[in-house]
Amino acid sequence: AERLQAAEAKRQAAAAAAAAREAVWEVGYARLVAYKAEHGDCLVPKGYKAAGGVHLGNWVSSQRKVYKGTRYGTLGASRVTRLEALGMVWNPTRRPN
Repeated sequence: AERLQAAEAKRQAAAAAAAAREAVWEVGYARLVAYKAEHGDCLVPKGYKAAGGVHLGNWVSSQRKVYKGTRYGTLGASRVTRLEALGMVWNPTRRPN
């Protein structure tokens, strides 16, 4: 019985952690939607902070790295689809000044 309780506690902790990661991703996505509405694109500068102090530039950079496989994590097909529908640029190039 004790092992079953420990296993259940572990499962619940994993589910809570997954829910927290999902919530953080949704906040980043919502801020990206707002950024695009204001700026017309998803080319967020790396150091850009959105409303509420969300480091949107870092979040976008992280999504690109996970997508490219250069950062640990997964970016599921539904997230890729949502980001692409919004106009995500996976390989931004530096524009000349």
